[in-house]
Amino acid sequence: MNEYTRREEVRWILVSAVVLVSSVAIALGLLLSARGPVTPDPAAEQAAQTLDSAAKDLGSCADAASALDKEVAVFRDVAKASKVLEQQTDVPEQEEAPKTPPIRGRPPAPKPKPKPKPPDFTAQAWPAAKPTFERATRLVACRPQAGALLEPSTKADEAWRAVAAVSGLEAPKESDTPATHLTVARQIFAAVEKAPIEEIVVHVDAAKKAAGERAAEASAKAKTTTVQQPLPRGLLGREVAIAIGVLVSLVALLVSFFSLRATSVRRGGALAPFRKAAHPPERGIQAATILRLASEANGGEPGIVLGAGIGGMAAAALGRMDADWYVAGVTAGLVLGLLTQIVIKGIGATQNFRERALTLAEIEKPAVPIVLVLSTVRVGSEEDFLAFFLKLSPTEAANAVEKLATQAEEQILIAADAHAMK
Repeated sequence: MNEYTRREEVRWILVSAVVLVSSVAIALGLLLSARGPVTPDPAAEQAAQTLDSAAKDLGSCADAASALDKEVAVFRDVAKASKVLEQQTDVPEQEEAPKTPPIRGRPPAPKPKPKPKPPDFTAQAWPAAKPTFERATRLVACRPQAGALLEPSTKADEAWRAVAAVSGLEAPKESDTPATHLTVARQIFAAVEKAPIEEIVVHVDAAKKAAGERAAEASAKAKTTTVQQPLPRGLLGREVAIAIGVLVSLVALLVSFFSLRATSVRRGGALAPFRKAAHPPERGIQAATILRLASEANGGEPGIVLGAGIGGMAAAALGRMDADWYVAGVTAGLVLGLLTQIVIKGIGATQNFRERALTLAEIEKPAVPIVLVLSTVRVGSEEDFLAFFLKLSPTEAANAVEKLATQAEEQILIAADAHAMK
């Protein structure tokens, strides 16, 4: 900053600096206070789904237990009716009683009639036992699920052991002998003959009810249990993105400051060679240079500072979950601010032309009074005057300034003479 820095330039750079600092502070507050989205707890949802699946599985187990109970009752009736499962296949045939010699003179005793053989149900033994074997094999897998929810009673545990014994047997093949089929059927009957299968039904039904209650509680808990998810890392990483955004904002402020300083130094350097000029054309060039400098727009780049600050703040407010948007907002705001500044400079280039020229004249004290030159330019026609004046070469501009100042002096003298004659 120096004496050639305009007040409006100082004002704008201070405004842009205040806006930038405030915007960066707000953006940092938004970004650093951001929290991840609150979502239902996946662990609670998974637990609820597991319990619900267990309740459904136990429903199938309850049906299987009920079916086994009915099948065992039928199997017992078949065994009672056929007696084949209670017979022994290895009973030795009775030896014939020794023949006693007939008593002389007596006829031999008549042979006793053979007893009728009982019907043989051996072939029906395995078909009667097979449904019980298959249902027991399917039901045995339900023991761990039911036991995990509810401890079985003593009778239920006895029934479960019987089911495990049946499922542990090896089913006979069709090519096996009838005796093998009968042996396996007898083993199945021996396991379930007195087993309280109905206690398994009671146990599984109670476990199913307990599973349903737990599943309902877990489902209700999952609806109200939430967890806070971590913030997304983003492309650059949250810390890196914030640092880059702040750095770009500060660089914009430094660029604006040094640009303004360079403009002020350039003004002083442009006027320095003509400060001691007392004769044409140098003294006219000094005044013409002052007018040229006054027609230029303000120096500095407050637009990029304001754009970076406001753009970053807006991006932090709208996309605080992902800090990459902060960098994008700062960059986009910087570009938009620069374009807006260019447009504004082009529109209002001559707005403060007179004030700027008089300020420079007050500093430089040119040999050709600027106030006289400006008095020849009608208020409101500054743009037309500059459109003509800026096209002149330095020598032509110096001569024009001299002439305008001379005309203004002549008009002042004429006006003074006219006033004195009154």
